[in-house]
Amino acid sequence: MWFTQHKANFISSINKEGTITSHPVPTLQAGVMGITTASNGSIGFTENQANKIAVFTPDQGLREYNVPTPESAPFGHDVVKSLCGRDCI
Repeated sequence: MWFTQHKANFISSINKEGTITSHPVPTLQAGVMGITTASNGSIGFTENQANKIAVFTPDQGLREYNVPTPESAPFGHDVVKSLCGRDCI
């Protein structure tokens, strides 16, 4: 299961044994939230305070994308799907 650590600036996963693995988000104070998992296993999430969306895959790591609307403060997993589409998730 994947989750965000909003103030710590990580996306993390927890396995069935309770082991947590965290991945730092490169943009400082990004305000990570709104995480979702795609059918191909990639993880998409919003960076609310940085005005970005991001995608994480184990093979390619973390990629960030600027939202075209200034100061829009993206929030929610539907934002990732609608702005990024199938090209990045």
